[in-house]
This record gives sequence, C-alpha cells and structure tokens, in this order.
Amino acid sequence: MRARNQLLDTDEPGRTVLTRHLPLPALHPVDYARGHAQFEARSDQRRRIVGWLDARLAEHPAEAPLSVLSVGCGTGAVDAPLAAAAAGRAVPGAVVRWTGIDPHGPSAAAFDAAVRHAAPDAEVVARACTFEALDTSDRFDVVTFVHSLYYVPDVLAALRRAVAMLSPGGRLLVLHAPLGALNELAATLAPETDGHPQWWSDTVIAELAGMGLRVHVEELDAEVDLTGCDSADRALLDFTVQAELTDEARPAVLEALRAAARPGGGLRLPHPVTAFTVRPR
Repeated sequence: MRARNQLLDTDEPGRTVLTRHLPLPALHPVDYARGHAQFEARSDQRRRIVGWLDARLAEHPAEAPLSVLSVGCGTGAVDAPLAAAAAGRAVPGAVVRWTGIDPHGPSAAAFDAAVRHAAPDAEVVARACTFEALDTSDRFDVVTFVHSLYYVPDVLAALRRAVAMLSPGGRLLVLHAPLGALNELAATLAPETDGHPQWWSDTVIAELAGMGLRVHVEELDAEVDLTGCDSADRALLDFTVQAELTDEARPAVLEALRAAARPGGGLRLPHPVTAFTVRPR
C-alpha cells in the first residue's frame, strides 16, 4: 500500500485532511485522456522532454537505421516531433522505424496517424496493448518510457524486459516523475493501479541500482500553471490527482494546490521530471 503523505494526513487545526475523502474511484480512460491533454497544455514539461529526447536521438549515426519503441505512446504528441526530426536527420537509405504501444486503443490509433503525418518516410507500427502483453522478437536502438512506467505491475521486470529488447549499443530512456509537492496529492488520493502503488522516480533509481547497468540521471525543471482549474473542465483537476474527485473533495485539493504554489500570483506549481539514460554494460 502506498505511504500517505504525513503533512496531508494530519489533524492540525486549519488543515484539511484529504484522506477523509478516500477512497476515490479511478479515472475512466476517456476522462484520463481528456484531462491529460488539458494538463499538458498548461505545462512546459512536454517541450523540455521532447528537447531532451531529441538530443539523445541526435547522437545516433545519421547513416545507420534507427528503431524506436515508445512504451505508453499515448496519442503521439511526444513521438511525432521526435520521429520527424529523426527522419530529417537520416541519410537516404537509413530507415527510421517507430513503434508505439498503448493499452488505450484510440490513443494508439491517434499515435499511428500523428507519427505517419509527421514522418511520412518512417516505418510506423502502432499496437493497442500493455508492455507486458507485447509479443515481439524485434530489437530496438532506443526504448522509451515517457510517464508510462507508473502503470507497470513490476518496475524491475519491466526494466529488465526493456533492456533485453535493446540492440547492441542501444539505450533505454525513461522520463519519470519524482515525488514532489504536486505528486504528493496523487500519492495521497489516487487509487492503486491494478493492485500496486504508484511508482515514483526513487523506485526507478532503486531498481536500476541493482541491475549492473550504466545509468545517468538528471532532473529537468518544469512548471504547470493550474490557474483557473476550479472553473475549468472537471477532468483537469481529476487528472492532476489521478482520481475522480467528489464535489466534497475538490475544495480540499484546491487548498493543497494553493499551499504548494510558487509565489508570484496564479497557481503555478513545480512540475519537474527525472530523466534516465540507461545502457547495458
């Protein structure tokens, strides 16, 4: 069971006890996708992630074929510009092959359309399945988990499988959230995913430490502006805490967000992401 944040679990006078509102139901996939799109539109994190990933992919020789597996590809908002840039760098004859998997069928279909449109010369494969259910003997130069490793039932098993899918000289690139002020709300309120707690970047660090790999870790700073989220589509605030909020719980969540916001007006919160570059020895 996930550990509850102690500051949010207190009965101090004047402090809302968020855990009084538990349990909360999980988000429906359609509501999740809608809230995700709204949340990302208010954050500069995606731009930083795309820039970081593109810099890693640019290290691949332009004259060599490139194969990428995007685990939890969503609608392709991250992969489409990356595939376009990679295809633009490739010399004639160097095939770029981009595979995306996502358990949400409509998202996988949107990924397929987005990447094909952005990189018409690339070979694109989209599959609606979980990483555990992916049936392939293919090997990849790059495997990415962009905010998707949270949903695997076993982090260590997923990392081992991803590394085993790498071609010689290949890299595993993981973008994963640390347990900061914003994510403490999700850690407190979100229901467990398929019977397991939410994994944060400290879990990824701990599991990688015992695998005998070359690992480089850095943190990308980012910010999300949730100003006006109290009057916006309900899906935005629900996605922020990864749960379907009741009317009674929403004021408590807004209070916690205001307490964690950066000074200077509005409702701007730190939204960093931990970036991992993993190579087999």
